[in-house]
Amino acid sequence: MTSARREAESLVAPELGQYLRLPQFFQETGYSGSNIHFLTVQLNLNLVHSLNGIQCSARTNLKKKVLLCIDDELNGLLIRRMLLESQGYEVHIATSVQQGLTLFEHEHVDAVVLDYYMPVMDGGHLAEELKKRNPAVPIVMLSAFITLPDEAVSHTDAYIVKGEAPAKLLNTIDTLLKRAA
Repeated sequence: MTSARREAESLVAPELGQYLRLPQFFQETGYSGSNIHFLTVQLNLNLVHSLNGIQCSARTNLKKKVLLCIDDELNGLLIRRMLLESQGYEVHIATSVQQGLTLFEHEHVDAVVLDYYMPVMDGGHLAEELKKRNPAVPIVMLSAFITLPDEAVSHTDAYIVKGEAPAKLLNTIDTLLKRAA
């Protein structure tokens, strides 16, 4: 184990250390399939709880805003929900485009965070549909792709690459909500 890795494990959180050791753990114990998925989700949620104390000063007087997160990847969706709820947001989640559209139509939503790559309809087309229904609601697009075609983000208010620091997402949402107010 490198000294940098040891330092990261000791300084950040025990859960992060567990997360960094997952590949070795899975190999040693023979975990596979859904067991890996469940354990990874649990460790990610633990890590988000550890980050709970990290808050940007702009959110200290935050009124309860409602966010809709749409992503077909449940693991990332749950992590995002935990992070956003820890910052005072009320969060609705949808694991499909249809679920997202239904929630958007029937629930009050102050902003939307959606994934780009989803089955049935990509995030760019979904953003277009959402803007047709309510153009005032800000939309943040997330993607594992570093760049997306202009037409994919033309109906969004911000684009963030998955894997960037959680503060980037939180600050972007704060900025868009202030602008929409």
